[in-house]
Amino acid sequence: MKGFVLVAFLAITQVSFGQASLKFNQTFSANAAQKVNMDVPSKNIKIKTIKGSRVIVETAITISSNNNKLLEFMAKEGRYNLDQSFDDQTHELTLKAKKRKNLIRVKGKELKEKVEYTIYVPTFTKFVNEKQPES
Repeated sequence: MKGFVLVAFLAITQVSFGQASLKFNQTFSANAAQKVNMDVPSKNIKIKTIKGSRVIVETAITISSNNNKLLEFMAKEGRYNLDQSFDDQTHELTLKAKKRKNLIRVKGKELKEKVEYTIYVPTFTKFVNEKQPES
C-alpha cells in the first residue's frame, strides 16, 4: 500500500511540474463597437458580459515544459497577443491572433501549447462567434 501511495504521489507531482502556465489580460476599447468577433485558433473560449465600455481578454497559456522563463519570454515577445481591427461599416471589432507561429522545440520535442480565452464584452455589444455570453 505504501508503494502505491508513493507511485501515485510521484505521478501527480510529475504532471504538475511538467507544465508551465501563465495568465495575462489585454484591454480593447469598445466605444463604437456593436459586435465583437474573435478570430483565434482555439475552441477554448468563454464569453462573459460586463458593465463598461471595454473588451477585456484574459488569456491562459499552458505549455508542455516546466520552463516558466521560456513561457514568460514567449508572452513578452507578443506570441499570444491579439491584434484588433475595427470595421466602420459594420461596427464590428475583430480580435485576431497571429496566424503563423513558429514551431518551438525543447530538447528535441515539439512544445505543445494550450491557449484558453475568457472574453469580457460590454453588455451593449454582441459577440458574433457561435458562443453566447454568460451573465
